[in-house]
Formats: sequence, C-alpha cells, structure tokens
Amino acid sequence: MKKILVIALALITLGAIVVIGTYVFQMTIPGNLVVVETPSGDYEVKAYQNAMCTIPLTYVDWGSMQRGESKDFTFYVKNTGDQNITNVFAEADYPQVSSGGGGYGPLAVGQSRQIVIPFLVYASASPGSYPVDLVISCTA
Repeated sequence: MKKILVIALALITLGAIVVIGTYVFQMTIPGNLVVVETPSGDYEVKAYQNAMCTIPLTYVDWGSMQRGESKDFTFYVKNTGDQNITNVFAEADYPQVSSGGGGYGPLAVGQSRQIVIPFLVYASASPGSYPVDLVISCTA
C-alpha cells in the first residue's frame, strides 16, 4: 500500500511539473543592424583662455561665490583635428552645488568659438570648498 501511495504521489508530482512546464513561452522578433564605416581622421577639440587660442585652458578658478549667486565663465574652444564636429557641449559639473552649460553648435576644422558657461550656485548649497569640473563633450 505504501509503494502504491509513493508511486501515485510521484506521478502526481511529475504531472504537476509537466503542467507547470506547459506555461513556458518564448518569442523571437527579427531585426536588422547596419554597421557603417567610421570616417578616418582625428577628432580633437582644445580649450583656451583667450580668443586668439594661444593660451591653453588647463585649470578653472571659479573663485568664491555666495549661495544663489550666478556668474558667467568665458573661454574658447578650437577644432584642432581634421574632422568637422557636429556639436560642442560644455557644462560645469557638480550637480549638488551648481548648474550651468549647454550646446554650442558645430565646429569646422580649424574653427574656434567662444563659450560662455552661465554658472549658478544653488541657494540650498552648503558653505564649503567644492571641486567643479568643466566638461567639454563633442559629437561628430
């Protein structure tokens, strides 16, 4: 009697596994990807302190500011590569304390452009000294 009960219980359990297994569903959706050739050449943008693009910008001293205060920081970028740049983005990067930046349009080979970063210290910022990076990004 115990053997029959064990076998029946095993078959019921096996049947439950089979029933549960029938609810598995898989679907494949076809797609396509085209990989294009990357244009050869150098993409390079450099930052400068002056409009003549002769003094490299290597450090930004944001100075001292009060909470809620804003000021502009001006610098210049130049396309020193051999490929055109579609758009230049620049921003001051420290989201807990400040904001500022934007897109500045295309930059042809050899072309330079003035960039003005509107920099705002949030009214909720705590007093202290903070590292604030100037981040320049480009798309081509």
